[in-house]
Amino acid sequence: MNVYHGSYTRTVTVEEITKSIVAAIAESGIDRLTAINLFYKSDTFSHLADRQTSLYRKTWQEIYQMLQREFQNSKEQ
Repeated sequence: MNVYHGSYTRTVTVEEITKSIVAAIAESGIDRLTAINLFYKSDTFSHLADRQTSLYRKTWQEIYQMLQREFQNSKEQ
């Protein structure tokens, strides 16, 4: 899915966002396959994949922060 990210002159894809987020998760010491599974199974990814939410218009850093909050909230419950 290609989308226009308002502050850039090029399109950003969900795949590019996903790659960046998975890399950030992996940098925390989690192996890449686990990082991929964590992200794809998250509510954050579900919202990102749903075009109606327009979450794909946010930067990958903002989406990653949402994912971190989701993980934190799930640990607290």
